[in-house]
Amino acid sequence: MDDTYFMKIALEEAKKGIGRTSPNPPVGAVIVKENKIISKGYHEKAGLPHAEVMALEKAGDDARGATIYVTLEPCSHWGKTPPCTSAIINAGIERVVFACSDPSPAAGGGAQVLEQNGINVTSGVFETQVAEILKPFFSIVKLQRPYILLKMAMTLDGKIAVPGRKYLTSQETLNVVHNWRNEFDAIMVGGRTLIKDNPKLDTRYINNGRDPLKIIYDPHMRNLNPMMEIFKKGSILILTEEPNISNSKEKYGFVDAQVDFLSISDKSMHQIFREIGQLGISSILLEGGQFLASLVVESQLVDKICFFYAPILSAGTETISALCTKSSLHNGYSIKNTIIQNIGSDFLITGEMDYSGGF
Repeated sequence: MDDTYFMKIALEEAKKGIGRTSPNPPVGAVIVKENKIISKGYHEKAGLPHAEVMALEKAGDDARGATIYVTLEPCSHWGKTPPCTSAIINAGIERVVFACSDPSPAAGGGAQVLEQNGINVTSGVFETQVAEILKPFFSIVKLQRPYILLKMAMTLDGKIAVPGRKYLTSQETLNVVHNWRNEFDAIMVGGRTLIKDNPKLDTRYINNGRDPLKIIYDPHMRNLNPMMEIFKKGSILILTEEPNISNSKEKYGFVDAQVDFLSISDKSMHQIFREIGQLGISSILLEGGQFLASLVVESQLVDKICFFYAPILSAGTETISALCTKSSLHNGYSIKNTIIQNIGSDFLITGEMDYSGGF
């Protein structure tokens, strides 16, 4: 059993916190002594002890002389909790192994502090795999905005709406999407989608699911009705150009709903998403529809796409294409690191947006 073996276990611990820790990252830790796991821990929620501290508390005196495996470089600053480096030093840990360096100016430098205190430090173990779950955190730190995944479901010929069908894809696909919702800080849709689908945007298809914040992009507030399913439970943020947002809740009848408003007047999409990030939102599952999805893609803000294709041909004129951007064929966007997989009777294409050039 080597460093990679134990880091994989630390990663599984970290995954338990996905969707629960923002604005902090999900982090896992494992303490090992004489090739045996003494304790494990993960960061459960912002303001609660970090993964290293959780594992150290469980290990007690057995932590002295042990190795701790952590998915992210231990922090060296005071925030809502004390520095993890201090806890590691005081516990008598002999060696620290971490996967990814912490890019945040305030929290970084933990490795140097540990080495200055005589602790052996190894970094970069299982880094690529661990970095996948840290993308929202890295996006906030490096880009000052949430990580954005665009999810769309469509027919084989690229249509997202077919008359007479509420769902295009299978139950298996719905289950996958509900699991994603459980892991994201927010879901985002446009006002037109609410009119067309009247969605709940919840996690009802999974056990112990957590409903994320629901963000509605409806600048002119033309499509919102307090009787819609989306307003029946959970927290909602409406992006609007309404001039007097302080009175909007009463004006539009949202007195009994958990609704807040964010003014987007005279703001670019980049500014809007930066402000959403400042609310503690690190990841957004963008569920469309066509207008909003196209707007965010055109603004070069989508980080990853997940397109579900149902085994259906629309073969009609009353259908809606997935995207309708201003980009023409010669300056369209490429998708890199694509993966294709079967989900029930559907298939899913995932990939990362590449804005560096056209086809």
